[in-house]
Amino acid sequence: MADAINNWVRDKLRADRYDHRIAGILTERFPGVPIRDVGQQGNKIWHAGTKRVMVRVRPEGDTYKRYGRQFTIRASRRYGETEIDRVMRGDVDLYLYAHATKDRQDLEAWYLLDLRVFRAKSGVAYEDQANHDGSSTFRIYDQWRFPKELVIAMHEPAPRGPNLEAIAKREAQRQNLAEQHAERAQFAAAMDVLDAMGDES
Repeated sequence: MADAINNWVRDKLRADRYDHRIAGILTERFPGVPIRDVGQQGNKIWHAGTKRVMVRVRPEGDTYKRYGRQFTIRASRRYGETEIDRVMRGDVDLYLYAHATKDRQDLEAWYLLDLRVFRAKSGVAYEDQANHDGSSTFRIYDQWRFPKELVIAMHEPAPRGPNLEAIAKREAQRQNLAEQHAERAQFAAAMDVLDAMGDES
């Protein structure tokens, strides 16, 4: 039982760090309704008016780059029921799944998922995986396996600057080569004219 309490405290502290961002996302999505955290462990439950929102933040940092549009739901644990039980029973309506930034101070990407769509397509393929400490297992799902209606809202980071700079550099190189080719063509045409004048004389 002590392990269960320790896991609860650990999960609660991890999730609480991002409460201000979660509240902001839900307030923007559901304006004019009360937003509150009803205080469950791990995958926390928030209320946005009448909507019950399960929340999970991957706190490891830099996970968005590695896992992108995958999402996970805990399937088993040593003590008590899990998130998949609540989801399939219909106890929650939405799932806010987020990736923390590398410094673990903010959210790099997030997705608000409609769990009605998930339940309707719950037979899609998934991967089972255990946590490193063996305390629980979770299912890994890919968004692309579901109808597009699964994702109600989302935020992903914009393309990084160096990519745009590389594109601009390549475009400048192509333009330079084109100008060089045009100059060579003009030179060749001028030489043809001179040659023709020489032949006539």
